Amino acid sequence: MEEVATHRLRLGPMTFSELEVLMEEEIFDYRGDLEITDPHNSNIVLWNGWNRDAVDVFNSLVARGAEVSDAELEDYRRLYRRVPDLPLAVDRRCAYTSPHWAPSLIALNETDR
Repeated sequence: MEEVATHRLRLGPMTFSELEVLMEEEIFDYRGDLEITDPHNSNIVLWNGWNRDAVDVFNSLVARGAEVSDAELEDYRRLYRRVPDLPLAVDRRCAYTSPHWAPSLIALNETDR
């Protein structure tokens, strides 16, 4: 799964939702109860609803040079087929005291493409 996802990222950034679609196309079971949070604020949720294997795929992408960046808030409804059932984090610098979802894109560094 990591190789397929890395190949897809070489074409350009993708959302966590698009990564889910890719997992479904590859018949990769990703559903679970884990979440991926911002490394600096655990109340900023990047994505949720994944199992350990899916989180490991994401971690592998990061180890291969993928980075997570903010998606434009105006675009998130168009970009995501599913969104976490959490309030929207409009500013990642905010010290949220409860979980909030931050729309994000996964992309490879230019040097890793």
